[in-house]
Amino acid sequence: MLVIAICTAATPHLANIWALYAVQFANGVGFGVWEAGNSMWLIEVWPQRIAVLFQINQFAYNFGGALSYLLTAPFIYGDSLVDVRNRTLTPDDRRLLLSMPYSINGYLQSISK
Repeated sequence: MLVIAICTAATPHLANIWALYAVQFANGVGFGVWEAGNSMWLIEVWPQRIAVLFQINQFAYNFGGALSYLLTAPFIYGDSLVDVRNRTLTPDDRRLLLSMPYSINGYLQSISK
């Protein structure tokens, strides 16, 4: 989980595309290991209720994905080159704006177990 949190928090700070690829690869491997371990742990601890637990697990994952929009929406401007204060955005400005939601997400992942 810590690998996923570090990779998530580091993502907006990477200016090199190959560094981003490497970090996202590590993020994917970390998430795959966590997902496989979590599934096996649930099967071993509650074998008779596994269907319900898998559904709750996937619901929580999808609920968090749906709520992530609320966290990131104030920081994403799409193709627009200006922000709400009519200020021109540079790539460095966009990177700085995105560092806040990614840092919050990384912090929440690091304390979640």
